[in-house]
Amino acid sequence: MGFGARSWVAAGIVIATVRPRRYRRVVPSSSLRAVQLVTAHVLLRDGDGAAFLVPDRADGSWSLPGAPIGHGQSPAGVAAAVLAAVAGPPAPAVGATLGRVALGRVREIHSDVTDRPADGVSVHTLHIVYDAHHNSAAQPDGPAADETVPPSGRVRLEGDPARLDGDLVVPDGGPVPLHGAVPVLRPQELPLARFTAQVLGLPTVPAAPVPARAVQRDRQGDPPKVQRAGVYAMIVDAGWLLVTRYVHTGTWSLPGGGIDHGEAPLEALSREVREETGLQVRNPRLADVGHIRFTAHSPQGELEDFHGLQLVYRAEVQSGARPRVVEIGGTTDEVAWVGLNALDGLSATRLLRRVVDEVLPGHR
Repeated sequence: MGFGARSWVAAGIVIATVRPRRYRRVVPSSSLRAVQLVTAHVLLRDGDGAAFLVPDRADGSWSLPGAPIGHGQSPAGVAAAVLAAVAGPPAPAVGATLGRVALGRVREIHSDVTDRPADGVSVHTLHIVYDAHHNSAAQPDGPAADETVPPSGRVRLEGDPARLDGDLVVPDGGPVPLHGAVPVLRPQELPLARFTAQVLGLPTVPAAPVPARAVQRDRQGDPPKVQRAGVYAMIVDAGWLLVTRYVHTGTWSLPGGGIDHGEAPLEALSREVREETGLQVRNPRLADVGHIRFTAHSPQGELEDFHGLQLVYRAEVQSGARPRVVEIGGTTDEVAWVGLNALDGLSATRLLRRVVDEVLPGHR
């Protein structure tokens, strides 16, 4: 026929199999609807150093226990609920319950893209991973998980929007009993989810690059619920903080913005800071993960029930560098260095206030 099977696939053309009347359509990734999913996971080890993992019923891989962050839910609250479920009544394979457990600081964030042609979507998942502690005194670094999980496995964390059952949904799979998570001493012998291998420091095959593009928002609901993850840079130089001003509201915030489909968080951070300040970030380190929910009009004029997941990185730029807004027609119209003792006089976003009051003191 002139074309081999490989050429037909590359061309995105319908391919005939050896059996008549059975066809497989290869759908280009760029034609799939770009959606974003954010999940919270916990890294918990037993006394022997074995990491607790759960199986994915869809593809047989193993991953750190986790669950999607629902609209309006706190990332740390979801992680605490996952931890409480893991520390609940164990499956026989575990053999013993965990003792006192507490959620620690956010550890790292990984991302991957999975195309689902049958569903017409390309899913960009951001995996937020928290450290967890057990059989020790309560940790001051984060919210404690509920230590008294009812026998039913139902988790209820008072004062937090997370309300999750013991059977939670992990990415790309169905419900799995998190309280049946298995401690695995040699995870390299199991088929691991890519992000889990990265967290455990195991080698992974480099993922194919995915061209970045805008996330397509789901317009269902009245007003529609929109969840979006964004990255922000906390940059301090000799007592001065780098801040940017929103053109639509006149309020000041940290340099940063939404993560595009296919972008790793650090790639998005570098792009956003370059667009809004003209500077190149150096040595970025994850400092905090927060969230915010409000109903308002978007920059496009559409009313939204917006849930923003805010990934804050401590970063550096060349000392003494003069910033300038590079992006034309964006959401930022001004950038400046502001003394830390002069922030009270600014019209600031809640993100900027929270970072200055709660995050920055621990990172000076």
